[in-house]
Amino acid sequence: MTQSPCGDRLAGITHALTGRAHLLPGGPYDVGREKIREFANAVQAKHPAHYREQAAAALGHDKLIAPITFTAILSAVAQQHIFGDLLPGYDVTQVLHTEQYILSHRPIRSGDRLNCLISLRSFRRSHGQDKFVFSTDVIDCGERLVQTIRTAAVARSDGIVDEKLVRAAKRLIRQDAPGARAPMVEVTGLPLPAMPFTPRPTLEFDDVSVGDDIGAASVRLSRGDLVNFAGVSGDVNPIHWNSRVAVLAGLDNVVAHGLLTMSLSAGYIASWAGDPGAVREHGVRFISPVFVDANDGGDVKLTGSVRALDPITKVASIALDATSRGRKLFGRATATVQLG
Repeated sequence: MTQSPCGDRLAGITHALTGRAHLLPGGPYDVGREKIREFANAVQAKHPAHYREQAAAALGHDKLIAPITFTAILSAVAQQHIFGDLLPGYDVTQVLHTEQYILSHRPIRSGDRLNCLISLRSFRRSHGQDKFVFSTDVIDCGERLVQTIRTAAVARSDGIVDEKLVRAAKRLIRQDAPGARAPMVEVTGLPLPAMPFTPRPTLEFDDVSVGDDIGAASVRLSRGDLVNFAGVSGDVNPIHWNSRVAVLAGLDNVVAHGLLTMSLSAGYIASWAGDPGAVREHGVRFISPVFVDANDGGDVKLTGSVRALDPITKVASIALDATSRGRKLFGRATATVQLG
């Protein structure tokens, strides 16, 4: 374990970056049909609107639509740039994802070209930890909003890193060639509002009541599922697939990605609503990971209930719960769903 002498400088950099938006470099990300299918399969999202144009069209979508957490692909790239370009000194393998909130302005569709405007919303140092909150505006080629994302993460203060862990991780992760990655560019101005969109959920507002149980689901994760999600999403942190690195990081076993666990809950909500495009918001605070054993895998059990209904907008607010081997995974998990 070593301590970098640049801890105060890092804190100064984070304060200087707060509120300033940067454009994710490399040009727009092209959303392909096969990538949507690939991602949906990786997160076990079974709704046919992710796989078949005919099923999507029956719900009013002119193309395949992606799960709401599809932007995990962009988030993985954004995190690498943020900590590689803007916040040097923090090792990305030791940054802990603690919270994720997604507001969907419209569904992501095949054929979309997406980019990200990323800003550091807040930074706080407390009890030996640096706590970050990032805001990401996902925009289309018309610079209109597609999603607004809030991400919270923590890292050790003062640039403290476990060199043994860093060396082990670097031996497993492909490194970018020098100069291969374009730098992030600061931008000004705000994105345009999203184009109006009206989902067609199969659930009618009058058929739902406050307190309704939305059912239960059980999902099994294997090490192969974690490797698959790492490849599809681009989040290749080896604590999610390599036992030795997980133990060096102080974990009992390999753990599932937080965004994979969140994606499971998002698919569960979409199945209840009958239209993935009807899921307007989804937020999760992570308090415990899913440990995935090499032989036995890991199970996730999902339940939820309707906690509020808005008769004007016909929106249902859902409270969610997720457990694995009797351990709560989410401190707080909510969603809002547009009903018919």
